[in-house]
This record gives sequence, C-alpha cells and structure tokens, in this order.
Amino acid sequence: MAWTIWPLTTHPALWSTVEAEARAWDGDGEPSLADLPRTEAVVKEALRLWPPTWLMGRVVLRPTTLGRWRLEPRTQIMFSPYLMHRGSRWWPSPDSADPERWLNGGKPIHKYAYLPFGAGPRVCLGTRLGLTQLVLTMYWLYQALSGGRARRLDGQARFPQPARAIRVPSDLHPKVEPGWPPESGGQPGS
Repeated sequence: MAWTIWPLTTHPALWSTVEAEARAWDGDGEPSLADLPRTEAVVKEALRLWPPTWLMGRVVLRPTTLGRWRLEPRTQIMFSPYLMHRGSRWWPSPDSADPERWLNGGKPIHKYAYLPFGAGPRVCLGTRLGLTQLVLTMYWLYQALSGGRARRLDGQARFPQPARAIRVPSDLHPKVEPGWPPESGGQPGS
C-alpha cells in the first residue's frame, strides 16, 4: 500500500485522477472495480513501477533456450519483475507513471510482462482480492480526507530497498492532509 500511495505524492496528476473518480461516484453503498476504472489504472501503474517483489525464482521443467543460454530441467532461474516492468521492450515510456496505458482495454505488450502478483500456475491466488483492496483503499483514503491530499514531507527521492520483498524505505513518511485545497488557497502545510 505504501508504494501505491507514494506515487500520489510525487505525481499530483495521479492523485487528481483518484480524486475526480471518487467525487463522481454517486451510487449506493460501496463502489466496485467496475465503478473505479481510473483508480484501478493508477493502482496497476503503481504496481508496475513498484511491484511487491523485485526478484522471483522458477525451476526449468523442460530443455529451454533463453537468449544465448541453454537451460536444462531442474535448473533454477531468477528474474526481476522490477526490471521487466521498466523495460522498453515491453512498455512505452517505461519509467513514466502513465495510468492511461491501462484504460480502454490497455494491457502489456506480452501477457507475462506484468507480474506484480506473479503469473502462470504460480500466480497469487489473492490477485483479484489484493487489487480490489488496493483500489477501494485509494477510494476510501480520498473519502476519509474529504478532498485532502497526500504529499511528501521533504523533496528527496526514495528508492526501493531490495530484500526478500521490495521494502519501503524506513524514512518514507508521506503526509495526508484533510481538506485540500485549504480555503485560503495556500500550499499544503501553510
């Protein structure tokens, strides 16, 4: 969730997307993913740029050639979703946060170029639930802030810390401020 909120502090247009869709919701009860396509696109884009894990492993099942390497059965291989998600082979403007790429039926160039929850027979069983939770949390966050805004407390860039999973840096402290914009028209914290 932290890496999903982080881009909202660094890319105000992403927060505006979530904000506009939350304001437009006028149905009864809680919205579903179908009611929040732009918020879902923001979440998918955040997961593309900052996937939950930076490294995955698999075991080769049958003789395979991968690039210049010949892989035999039972060979263990490792690959990085973080790097795949930022590869120009699979994504136009791969380092840009562009949720529009997910709208109007947008999908990755290759079905296995987007792996925040894994893929194939080892895909996370909770993929749909996890995505739904993230999208609704973004919606609820906006609702709870009554139009507030998430922002960074300082201007420093943050980078994932590779470990078993991509950890949130210990000094990542986004601040959420209710009631944005303030009546005075000032800046956050003013």
